[in-house]
Amino acid sequence: LWRKSRPASNQHPYLARKCVQAYGIRLLGHSLVIPLRDVSGQLHSLQFIMPGGEKRFITGGRKRGCYYAIGRPVDALCIAEGYATAATIYEATGHATACAFDAGNLEPVARALRGKFPGLRLILCADNDQETENNPGVRYAESAARAVRGLLAVPTFEGVSA
Repeated sequence: LWRKSRPASNQHPYLARKCVQAYGIRLLGHSLVIPLRDVSGQLHSLQFIMPGGEKRFITGGRKRGCYYAIGRPVDALCIAEGYATAATIYEATGHATACAFDAGNLEPVARALRGKFPGLRLILCADNDQETENNPGVRYAESAARAVRGLLAVPTFEGVSA
């Protein structure tokens, strides 16, 4: 499926709505295709994002510890949940960013990347799910940051408390 796909356009409805670029991701039919790779670069699965934002993975594909990399790390590497968040962080900071695909995969990805880059500054970028009970985005990012001696970045929203 990855080989059958073609480079994605920045005009894809999902990317346009999120105001981010297509960094090496592809298109199959109307769906964006994002590869999930381990630290050696081996492809383990694919994520499909439909124009409306629905997300699906290949059934039986490996996600744990796999990520999608945007940019090349120099002095810091950010780790975020979804593609749009990772692309936004990359565009705003210029730091290489790894997309972990969901909150539960932040720590496995952070541990894998700490093993690959033992001296690199890792920054866990939380989704601030303040409207969700127990704020899983912040909770999982805090845990991942502690596990790899990384830094934690949590967005704040004007007029709203976390």
